[in-house]
Amino acid sequence: SWAHSAIILTPAQASEKYRITQRKILLRNDDGVNAKAIAVLYQALIQNAEETLCAPDRNCSGASNSVTLMTPLRAKTLDNGFISLIIPPTG
Repeated sequence: SWAHSAIILTPAQASEKYRITQRKILLRNDDGVNAKAIAVLYQALIQNAEETLCAPDRNCSGASNSVTLMTPLRAKTLDNGFISLIIPPTG
């Protein structure tokens, strides 16, 4: 059966088997790069992983159905290493 064919590895076993030296995590949100919650999560995870935090330059909650077709998105790396996406206004 499928359950018997699954291979389950601990993080240490996976690191050894696949030569993973460090986990890589991409954090993103729609609340903006300056949202407190994502900064707290980043600080909690940075100890055990290589992280990239990428978020809009401002709060874009509720804009998940918007589409940017004609205006390119621009990214700016901030002093703290976070990547801020400069997103054109919707509407």
